[in-house]
Amino acid sequence: VIVGLTAIALVVILLLFGPGLEKSQPEQVLWTRDFTIVEYIPAGKERRITFRAKRESSLTKDRFIVESPGKHAPRRGSYNTKNIFTDFGKPRNAGRYPRGNAELAEYGINAESAEVILYEKEGGAPLRLRIGKKNQSGNSFTAIESDEFKDQIVLIPSFLFDRFDRPFKEFRDQ
Repeated sequence: VIVGLTAIALVVILLLFGPGLEKSQPEQVLWTRDFTIVEYIPAGKERRITFRAKRESSLTKDRFIVESPGKHAPRRGSYNTKNIFTDFGKPRNAGRYPRGNAELAEYGINAESAEVILYEKEGGAPLRLRIGKKNQSGNSFTAIESDEFKDQIVLIPSFLFDRFDRPFKEFRDQ
């Protein structure tokens, strides 16, 4: 009976307090933010926005608008558009490296690199992600123009960026 009660007490203590996390582990999420606008500029010499998504929030639900400036008029966004905001709101940290004296070109980041531009509010200061080459694990080296990340190169899962190469019709509500 005493062994049984001790085992139950031990299980309850572990459930309440848990084993905890090791302090040496990096944070699993880079940031937690609600963005209202996401824009994409593909790699190349022509530097123009080819994808723009906007979230219009209300008390009951969010509404998503997606467009391809100069090519497709604004339309109601599909579930894929909603996923963009969800994924960039809490992107997974796949690794951080000190930039040091390294040239960004070593990571595949240059003036013609693809960019994702995130706005927390319309007309606000953007958070720019310049996308470099992929590593062997399928993560992209990314330079984030922010005080928090200015001295680092961050690895972000490539699927977040690869989706912008899909046909536009996948992002609009049918």
